[in-house]
Amino acid sequence: MACMEKSICRLSKYLIVIIALRGVLAMALEVDEKLTLRILNVSNSKKTMLINRGLEDGLAVGDHAKFYLTTGIVSRGVIVKASPSRSIWSLYRVVDNEQLALDKVMNLKISSPVKLSQDKTKMLSQDSSAEPAGIPLAPGAEDGMVDKNLSNEDKEDLAKISPDSSPATSVEELPGLAREKSLEVWGIMHFSGLSASQDAGSQGTSSGSDSILDFSVGIEKYFIDRKLWLHNITLQFLIHYSSRKTIGLGGTEMSLTAYEYGLGGSWHFWADPFAYGKPISFITANFGLGSTQEYFAQNTGSVVTTGETLSGKSSFWSVGAGLKYYLARGWGFRLLLDYYRRAEQYSIAGEDTDYSKVVTGPRMMVGLSYRW
Repeated sequence: MACMEKSICRLSKYLIVIIALRGVLAMALEVDEKLTLRILNVSNSKKTMLINRGLEDGLAVGDHAKFYLTTGIVSRGVIVKASPSRSIWSLYRVVDNEQLALDKVMNLKISSPVKLSQDKTKMLSQDSSAEPAGIPLAPGAEDGMVDKNLSNEDKEDLAKISPDSSPATSVEELPGLAREKSLEVWGIMHFSGLSASQDAGSQGTSSGSDSILDFSVGIEKYFIDRKLWLHNITLQFLIHYSSRKTIGLGGTEMSLTAYEYGLGGSWHFWADPFAYGKPISFITANFGLGSTQEYFAQNTGSVVTTGETLSGKSSFWSVGAGLKYYLARGWGFRLLLDYYRRAEQYSIAGEDTDYSKVVTGPRMMVGLSYRW
């Protein structure tokens, strides 16, 4: 009796497995069937990508497909790894690599495996799609031989975006391009907050601050089209605020405030300006106009003189170089070293002569940004 129960139990397990397999096979996609998908990750070489479709959608390891938009074919590839809700594709032909970007939505169409030929004059397929025929594929695209024939670079890409790869490797850490994000807001600053005190002997003591705040905010425009010469250049509008307070010997208290606004631009190199997950080098230049105020007063012990404020006009320019670094979500960090020059001019009532002052020197500034 016990033996019969064990046999029935074993048989029921086999039946469950068979039914599950039949269910998976029944929903397997046929040639020319289509799915809408979203790209979850793509390697920097654009040879491997992760999408949000998997076994539950009828895909299986070894399936070939065309990826396309309304504008035409984007790429062709084969599944090398799959889970219920995701799959990793090895792309053996890329027509438009700019469309292979994080969060890009497109369609796939199941196709027959591509038959390779060592003769480069022979056609690869006879399908009726708009993609041009007769283009030889690189070795390693054979169906069923993907894992075996992948290059070392492809294997590294596959390991990076595999869903079961090390948890220390996330989408945010992998390099890529965010070409849909062409506007950015940023803030950058230099700050020093010190205090000071002085002792004038019999004339008494005084205390105050010796602080500097240099802060700029701006909005920056990127140009998406790589064919334009402007692609590596960005244009920006900025607002600049500068404040300095100090106390001198004898209790002299001084403060300077400048409000400025201007235009500028940056040129990016060593990396695409739309890149994330890798540092982007840039050089920048800015210029603008503004207004300034100077305040000074004598403050020694219990004796406080009435402060005097002078108002003037200013103009500025700056040139510098720096680094930017972005996450895939759009948040970024920037470091800037520049040379700044501000010319100030003051007109004092009752005096024929205008007073001028020039402020120049290097600045080291850091800031955050967000682009969308």
